[in-house]
Amino acid sequence: MNTANSIRLIGLLLATSFAATAAPIKFRVNMEYQISSGGFTVGSDTVEAKGSFNGWGAGVALSPSASDAGIYEGTYDVTDPVGTTIQFKFHIYGSRDTWEGIQGYIYTNGGNRAFVYSGVADSTMLVHFADQWGGTLPMTVSVDMGPQTLAGNFTPGTDTVELKGSFNGWGGGMALTNDSGSATPNIYSGTFDATGPAPNSLIAYKFHFYGGHDKWESDPNRLMMMLSNGVTAPLTCFDRACAVPVKVAAYLQVNMNAQVPMGTFDYGTNEVWARGDSFGGWGNPPQGLQLFQDSARPGIYTNTWTALQVPGAPIQFKFTIWNPTAGSTKWEDNIGGNRTVVWSGTEPVDAAGNHVQNYGPVYFDNVSPSDILMTDTYVTFRVDMANAMTMGGTPFDPVNDTLWVNGEFFPNGWWTWGGSGPAGSALTNDPGTSIYYSMEPYLVPKGHSVALTYKYGINGADNEAASGNNHIRYIRLLGNYTMPLDKFGSMVREEVVGSATAARSGNQIVVSWNGRPGVHLQSRASLTSGSWTDVAGTEGASSASFPVSGAPSYFRLIKP
Repeated sequence: MNTANSIRLIGLLLATSFAATAAPIKFRVNMEYQISSGGFTVGSDTVEAKGSFNGWGAGVALSPSASDAGIYEGTYDVTDPVGTTIQFKFHIYGSRDTWEGIQGYIYTNGGNRAFVYSGVADSTMLVHFADQWGGTLPMTVSVDMGPQTLAGNFTPGTDTVELKGSFNGWGGGMALTNDSGSATPNIYSGTFDATGPAPNSLIAYKFHFYGGHDKWESDPNRLMMMLSNGVTAPLTCFDRACAVPVKVAAYLQVNMNAQVPMGTFDYGTNEVWARGDSFGGWGNPPQGLQLFQDSARPGIYTNTWTALQVPGAPIQFKFTIWNPTAGSTKWEDNIGGNRTVVWSGTEPVDAAGNHVQNYGPVYFDNVSPSDILMTDTYVTFRVDMANAMTMGGTPFDPVNDTLWVNGEFFPNGWWTWGGSGPAGSALTNDPGTSIYYSMEPYLVPKGHSVALTYKYGINGADNEAASGNNHIRYIRLLGNYTMPLDKFGSMVREEVVGSATAARSGNQIVVSWNGRPGVHLQSRASLTSGSWTDVAGTEGASSASFPVSGAPSYFRLIKP
């Protein structure tokens, strides 16, 4: 947001436009396996291609090739703009109804096949239906374990390197061997007959070693196209890390203060651990690295991990809450995967020669005190029912109909639609108006998320909007908070932090936002120099004023 003597809105739009161009695209699929295995009956069944090129509507019926047995093909005039990614799948119909199932974690377009439309006549790659076939193909892989050996992560003769992947359902690994007397004793390789993947299909795989150590390669999976005569993968380094290992130190810091009011952590009975491959494993303690509370920073737990580590190799881990009495673990599940630390080899070096990284402090599970209620808070819901109608088109009758609110904040979560809800869920009329509000302010307890997901219903039915389409608002004042006025049927999804606006009022610049606990304003004079600074007194507020003369030029909202 930019403010000066006048308020300005500056935007930059970069766009590239391609005109739609029609071109015939031939879809081709090999049905031999389905025919031989009884999954496709010639004469009774038809195979078609369906996809985004026509909104997944009527499919393109494919016909047997005149020259290649088992191959079905058909052409469609695609009219999408050049450069569009076309998604599609093959489908069998007739005596059966079968969509091809291909592995969604490999085909990342939602589990669909895809190609980029060039605007010229073309043929899609010939593939096997559902990537199935009845043959085998040779697959050769090799991996350099030298950096892992130097780092002390891998012990030749004690540890075994294996290949696992989608080609065998990630089941029993295929052990690789090395020639310890050769010029390249750290290279492990193997050739296998892969019975799963068909020609022109993608496979996912990883290397894994076990024995004295146990370690998988980090995400993402490796991907490889299986060719018609098999495939030989290029030599790679385990975990994609080929550099010489260096001494490293990771200073881990995690803030547990939000977990206490949520009831998920107790300073006296619970422990904090970091668990991961490089910390001794993902299992229960003593696997992992225990963190201890910093006496100078209550609620923040720390410890330092040191090792030899290959630059570029990611260390994956999670913080966990361990209850030693119950033998139970609470894992982080709100962080979108695992936490990761990667060394470049250029970090500052401490007196012991370690390349040091400070990790954190971060909030456990990425939940900060501003994300939860630190005190019990009474919330009042209000909704305008003027001209309100149900999803079925029935108008609301303020005399004969009742109005309810439903949501995840009730003690047992969403109550069952279709009747009377629990105490506090009925709304009553404000005499003389069409505005309804809660019968009484409803208690949302300490430790609950400041985000409230809810919905209104006439006569206790789920009839305000389609199933799953809910209001999402944030409690923005602790103790007592009255929600902004809703309008029945107009579903609101507030921004997490709160949208901000700036306007000039006389000789003042007024910045306003939809505040919430913990959120505050920052400012700076320039985007090319200086840094963002906190604006005092704005935490939990909703506005701030600045004299026009000398006012900062840029503002932003921050949630810690």
